[in-house]
Amino acid sequence: MHRIIEDHLEDVLSGTLPAGHQASVHLKECGECREETGLMRAHSQLLHAFKAPEAEPRAGFYARVLERIELQRPVSIWALFTESILGRRLATASLAAAMFLGVYVVSSEQTEPSLFAAHTAVEMDPLFPAAGFTNAVMTADASDSGSVLMSLVSYQER
Repeated sequence: MHRIIEDHLEDVLSGTLPAGHQASVHLKECGECREETGLMRAHSQLLHAFKAPEAEPRAGFYARVLERIELQRPVSIWALFTESILGRRLATASLAAAMFLGVYVVSSEQTEPSLFAAHTAVEMDPLFPAAGFTNAVMTADASDSGSVLMSLVSYQER
């Protein structure tokens, strides 16, 4: 096959080459190029005849593929709690225990006496018993921090 036909081979085989083009003139004159392009056209037609028709996948194909992908995925440790009955029951029991414990703590804190009641006894430093600082009783209101501070500062030994 000559160079001019090789350069325009696609146009020659598809039949889109203009009649006055150099390649079409060469094909009329050269029997070897004409024979080779004829064989190529025959092969092309034969290949088109054997081409399989476009087919759609069967119903459920994509669902089956996704199911296989899911089965091949590594299993997480959390799947034991979310997918098994025992795991769900254990998680539910743990949540219930945490809620009961929280309710108990909140309700017990509300019923215990406050640390700063209206009249509170304060233990003084036991390292200085000679100075007479053993027990002091504050008579000031605990909600007023200024009066508590003043009663501590103005303490006199009896």
